[in-house]
Amino acid sequence: MATMKMIFRRKTATGWDILDPYAENFQENVEAILEENNVATNAPEIEAGILAAMTLGGQNAKEIDKWRNQRIQQGTGTISNKFVIRGCVVSPITGTRNIKVTEGAEYSETGISLAYIDGAIHSIPDKWNTVAAVPQNRTGAAVTYYAYLIKNSDGKYEVQLSDKREGVLALYRLVVPAGDTTANLNNVKFYDERRIEENYVEFYSARPYVSVALSGYPMIDAPTYQVIVEPLSWNGGYVGKLYAYDLGNNGFKVTSTGDADNIEFRWTIINPDV
Repeated sequence: MATMKMIFRRKTATGWDILDPYAENFQENVEAILEENNVATNAPEIEAGILAAMTLGGQNAKEIDKWRNQRIQQGTGTISNKFVIRGCVVSPITGTRNIKVTEGAEYSETGISLAYIDGAIHSIPDKWNTVAAVPQNRTGAAVTYYAYLIKNSDGKYEVQLSDKREGVLALYRLVVPAGDTTANLNNVKFYDERRIEENYVEFYSARPYVSVALSGYPMIDAPTYQVIVEPLSWNGGYVGKLYAYDLGNNGFKVTSTGDADNIEFRWTIINPDV
């Protein structure tokens, strides 16, 4: 946002010159204006008045800038509350580059995984060889893919494989080493990134949160400033209480005490003392 600045102008034969009150030669320009208008250069009260006005204008501009970019700041954010209740194990299928998703370590026709997404519990049946294939890597650097749960065009949740995405339930991170062109996944590393909440009805083992970065000036009095958080929309369940914590110079975190998902909120900082 633009900063206010006092502008002084001097008329010339060809137009108007703009004098910058913050320039090093500003006082010399003021004296030149006084001489051009037949005002004695030894009139200190006139020079002092002009310079005082310039100083006051600069101070006011700084105060306005601080109110706009530091003392009052506002924005929005979203808390994603997605987790696995049981299962959703992603593993390779021997002798192929395909992956499977199962409740346990091995495929079962009766296997059912459970996941909480978009404010509701969804069942994910064990799936064998039609989940996804991990691409070969013909480059000289490792490539990372993510297996995650997402709603398909039929309204059902399934495991897909792609680059990292926001707003989905991440399950596993797969790292394909450089030059891996084999017909199997023996060289691919599987890293479990599931958030598992088996006892979510009673308590969370890891409460959902989102980090908020300040776009304005840092809060130099952290962590004593206050953040007001209000919910705007959400999916399923109840929001509970939203509150900010870990208040730092350049940002903070927001969490919810409820079980809703996709909680969009507005945050406001009002910090007149900074």
